[in-house]
Amino acid sequence: MIDWIQGEKFQDVADWRYAPSIRYKDDYNHLVNDLDFRKLNEGDVIYTHTFYAKQLFDILDVIGKPVYIITHNADEPANFVPPDCVQHWWSQNVGLSHPKIESLPIGLENNRWWAGLRKRAKMEEMLKKPLPHEKLIYMNHNIKTNRAQRQRPYELFGEAPWMTVHHGKNGLRFDAYLANVANHKFMICPEGSGIDCHRFWECLYLGTIPVVKRCVNVMFYAHLPILIVDDWEEVTVERLNDFYNEKIFTWDLVKEELMFAYWRNKILKHCGRN
Repeated sequence: MIDWIQGEKFQDVADWRYAPSIRYKDDYNHLVNDLDFRKLNEGDVIYTHTFYAKQLFDILDVIGKPVYIITHNADEPANFVPPDCVQHWWSQNVGLSHPKIESLPIGLENNRWWAGLRKRAKMEEMLKKPLPHEKLIYMNHNIKTNRAQRQRPYELFGEAPWMTVHHGKNGLRFDAYLANVANHKFMICPEGSGIDCHRFWECLYLGTIPVVKRCVNVMFYAHLPILIVDDWEEVTVERLNDFYNEKIFTWDLVKEELMFAYWRNKILKHCGRN
């Protein structure tokens, strides 16, 4: 079984989990608070959902003990400076360049979402076979998720003969979606509900190069096989072919960063745990 990156796994890396008495719905109200501030030790690791971070930081700032923070499972960006007591902050959707803040991948969806589709099982079966990547570039996303970021690619490339264009939404014909991702060298990956999106990581798992717009968060992954553009107009047949032919990727090294253990070990090593 593949050690997929998933947001729900990060809370188990921490010593404590923080959730306020009034919580959000969906994924978020399942986070059980076990943080006892009276027992908090220097160097402890605390997990919370990103939109609870400010509440947690206000409390920690008063206590003043040096701690490490992990936040995930939220669309909100990590775009504010942590208090001095926070030694390092790992978060999904980083929106601020700061020496203490480092990005974590959104990875794949948590287990509770789309369980009937068996998404991860289907991806694992697909990865046992040769992946063709015969066609150039694929586009298939739901504009309504984030119209400001997602509509422009369809305006530019909706009729492009060199791009495979579909208008899908999450969960719709997932088998065909996976097959199309695996059959293309590149895929357009605009922001989703948050800065990061599952499509970006689905592409990397399937050996397809995500095409993304430059932002603070994506630059944490610039060493991976991704094509970063400042504007969607930069995406041309020539640019794609040049990038694919000139960029040499060591996919075996990439695979290490696609395993959750890589991120768990990275956090614990920084905290002096291993």
